[in-house]
Amino acid sequence: MKRVLLIIVIFIVFIIAGYLLSFPCQVKLDIKPKSCPNPLKVKSKGVKGVLPVAILGGTVGGFFLNVDSINVSTIRLEGVAPIRWSIKDVATLVEDGECNCTTKKGRDGFPDLVLKFDKQEIVEAIGPVCDGDTVMLSLSDGSRLLDGTWIHGGDCVIIKAKAKKPKAKKAKAMAKASDANALGKAVSSGVPDKFYLDQNYPNPFNPETKISYCLPEGIQVRLIIYNLIGQEVQTIVNNFQPAGYYQVIWKGRDNQGRLASSGIYIYRLTAGTFTQTKRMVLLR
Repeated sequence: MKRVLLIIVIFIVFIIAGYLLSFPCQVKLDIKPKSCPNPLKVKSKGVKGVLPVAILGGTVGGFFLNVDSINVSTIRLEGVAPIRWSIKDVATLVEDGECNCTTKKGRDGFPDLVLKFDKQEIVEAIGPVCDGDTVMLSLSDGSRLLDGTWIHGGDCVIIKAKAKKPKAKKAKAMAKASDANALGKAVSSGVPDKFYLDQNYPNPFNPETKISYCLPEGIQVRLIIYNLIGQEVQTIVNNFQPAGYYQVIWKGRDNQGRLASSGIYIYRLTAGTFTQTKRMVLLR
């Protein structure tokens, strides 16, 4: 009888252990330690260099992580393996959310696992994105501790896909061509995978601001500025555009060329069945 009970207990222990190992433990990632926010440049010709990512040692949700217990050979970020790694204290662990900055916190005395990933491989793993997108980069399934426990965590990057500033002569020609703000100008090669309207920059602004958007297919596009009571102020774009990344400039004027007054304005992008609206503030 005692032997049967012992076998049952061992069986139950194995079941519980398997159950616990089947659920990943949450760990904290810090992409580009000492940087906040975390910009990631995306270029049509490719990007060079490495992306540093730290798995922070310390306690998260009652689980204490000693980074020496991580099986580095299993670690993948969006399916990409690190090209090198080291252990050192680079940041303080912050538990509230996956995209919080740790820059102002400094070091905390706990060693961290700092991994270096090929930046171009990460960009390719992410896939098509738009300038200004916030993208979560996460540890892939299969990332484990030495005892076989799965670990999971992530942190965010902000995509920087804008073209370089043109030289003075080219900038002058572009400014002249954009006076009417009629067509929208392609600012980067490649084809995005979704429609997207970015927040204008700068915001608040005076006297002008830039509005960027993405088109995954050629389509009829309308970009219109409205005041807060729904009256049209100016039509910025109203024409067919090929797929791509676009940027227009609103110079704070209405359809008659008159200066718009200070206040909150609405801008709306319509492309087929897609519609997205955002707000901006003009300060004279």
